[in-house]
Amino acid sequence: LEAKGVGTFGTFSNILNSFFGSGVLGLPYAFRMSGWFAGSVTLLLIACISRYCMELLLNCRALVMDKDIKEEEAEHRSQGSYGDIGEAAFGSNGKLIVNIALCFTQTGFCCVYMIFLGNNLHS
Repeated sequence: LEAKGVGTFGTFSNILNSFFGSGVLGLPYAFRMSGWFAGSVTLLLIACISRYCMELLLNCRALVMDKDIKEEEAEHRSQGSYGDIGEAAFGSNGKLIVNIALCFTQTGFCCVYMIFLGNNLHS
């Protein structure tokens, strides 16, 4: 059999499902346990906190990128990763700690997602 390509829409749908899947599936239960008012207020509060943290990270990235451009003026520029931000804030140990923390959190997300899928597929 000849393999068929998925296409742009299929790829987009898969990424969207992977990114939002488990969180969206847990929202009805969270609202059921907390109620409509408390659930809505909490969701709005978490959304505001997440946006503020995203803006802080973008500001830190801009500062790191400006510093790199001024210091290096090279053609090969860093993309301003989390590790780069950690290095700018705490030196080389900061970059190492941030990268290790990212590995642990990503592994944890994968483990929790597998447990979540296993529990729901078993039911």
